[in-house]
Amino acid sequence: EIYSISLGSGHTEPGELKDIVAQVLEEQVRTPEELEESGRRIVKTHYFRLDEMTTGFHPGEFIIIAGRPSMGKSSLILSMAAKIAAGPPRVPCAVFSLEMSREQCAANILCGLAKVPVQELRRRQGLPKGYKQRLIEAAGQLEDLLLIIDDSVSLSPAQLRSRARRLKSRYGIGAIFIDYLQLMQGNSRFENRQQEVAEISRSLKLLAKELSIPIIAGSQISREAEAGKDQRPRLSHLRESGAIEQDADVVLLLYRDEYYNREKTKEPGVAEVIVAKQRNGPTGTIKLAFLKEYTLFENYTSAVR
Repeated sequence: EIYSISLGSGHTEPGELKDIVAQVLEEQVRTPEELEESGRRIVKTHYFRLDEMTTGFHPGEFIIIAGRPSMGKSSLILSMAAKIAAGPPRVPCAVFSLEMSREQCAANILCGLAKVPVQELRRRQGLPKGYKQRLIEAAGQLEDLLLIIDDSVSLSPAQLRSRARRLKSRYGIGAIFIDYLQLMQGNSRFENRQQEVAEISRSLKLLAKELSIPIIAGSQISREAEAGKDQRPRLSHLRESGAIEQDADVVLLLYRDEYYNREKTKEPGVAEVIVAKQRNGPTGTIKLAFLKEYTLFENYTSAVR
C-alpha cells in the first residue's frame, strides 16, 4: 500500500469498461476543487487562447514546447510555470533547468513580473531607483508561490523520476517543466543518439502517467525548419527522434517572424504558438506577446497595443 501511494495516481491494475466510464462521467460533474483533491486537476496556463484550444493541460499529458534557438523556449517555459504557480488556483510547479542556473531562472521570472529589463539586473550596479522598487514589490508577490527550480547539470530519466516522486509527495507538485529534453542523458548506453532521445521521451510520458500530472518539456527543432521560404516549424522538424512526436500528447511549436524578418515583419513583438499536435483536440495557431527585454510571454490582447 505504501508503494502504491508513492507512485502517485497512476493506474497499476486493469479496470472494467463500465467502471472506467462511470469514473469519466463522475469527473464531468465534479468541481475544480473536488478534482484537485482527487489528484485529477486540470492545469490552466492562463494564456487564454491556448487554454481555449487545449482546455488546459490534463493529468498524465506529455507536452512539448519546441522551437529553433532564440524563439523563446526557455522564456515561455519559465513564464508559463510562473503563471501556473501564481494561479488562480495556485498550482505547485517544478522546473528542471539543464540550460540556465537557478539564479538566472529566478532573475528572469522576477524581471518579467516587475517589468524590469533583464539586462539592467545583470549590470549589478547603478540600478535606477524606480527599477529597484519594482523588483522589491515583485519579490514580495513571488513569496507565496511554490515553484521549485532544480538546475542539475546532468539529469537522467531515472534521476528525474526519483526527484519528481519526492516533490509530488512533499509539495503536491501539479506540473513539471524540463528545459530541455535533448540535454537529458539516457539511463544506459545506446547505439545512437536517436535511440537515447527516444528512451528519454518515452520515460517522460510514462512519468506523467505515473504521477498523474502534466509534464512540459522543451525540445530543439532541426535546421531544416530554416531552409525553406517559410521558416515556420513543422512536426517533422522535431530534432533527433520521431519518438517525441509519437509520445507527446500536445506539441507546441514556437515561431517569431520578427527574428527572421526584422525590418519587414508586420507583427513585431508577436510569437506564434502552433498547436501542431493535440491527441484529444484541435490543432491551430494562437498568438502571444513576447516582451523580449523582460524575457516574458503574455496574452496577446492585453500586452500588444
